[in-house]
Amino acid sequence: MKLRLGVLFVGVLILGCASGAATPSPAPVPTATPAPPVVVKVADSGFGQIIVDANGYSLYSNWDENTERTCVDECTQTWEPYTVDGEFAVGAGLNRSDFSTVARPEGGMQLKFHNYPLYHFSQDVNAGDAKGNGAFAIWYLIRSDGRVVFDDTPTTSPY
Repeated sequence: MKLRLGVLFVGVLILGCASGAATPSPAPVPTATPAPPVVVKVADSGFGQIIVDANGYSLYSNWDENTERTCVDECTQTWEPYTVDGEFAVGAGLNRSDFSTVARPEGGMQLKFHNYPLYHFSQDVNAGDAKGNGAFAIWYLIRSDGRVVFDDTPTTSPY
C-alpha cells in the first residue's frame, strides 16, 4: 500500500509539473520602420514653384556643369552642398525617382534633382530667401518641374 501511495504521489507530482508548463509568450509585435525624412519639397515663390529643403530654404544649382558636383574647396563657403544621410523622401508634388545623390570629394552624399547637384546660398539667411538666383550668371533656382529659373527678377507669374 505504501508503494502504491508513493507511486501515486510521484505520478501526481510529475503531472503537476508538466501541467504547469510556462505559458507561451505572445509573439513580438513588429515595430514599424520609420519613414525616411523628407529632405526636399516644393514652395511657392516669386519665381514660381521652386524646390527647397525641408526647412524652406532655397536650393540652387550651377548651370555651367550640371552633371556632377560643381563647387569644391573655397566655393563651398558660399555655395554649401546640400547633403543627405542615407534614405530620404521628397514632399508632395515631387517624384522620388527624380532625385539621386553624388559622392562629394570631402565626404558625404550630395542631393541631385535630375542632373542638378543642389546647394544652399550662404546669404539666404531666412527660409524663402532667394538672393543667389542669377549669381555670376551661373547659379539658379530650380522649379519643381525641373526647369531652371534663368530670370533673376521675381514675378507674380509662376513661369
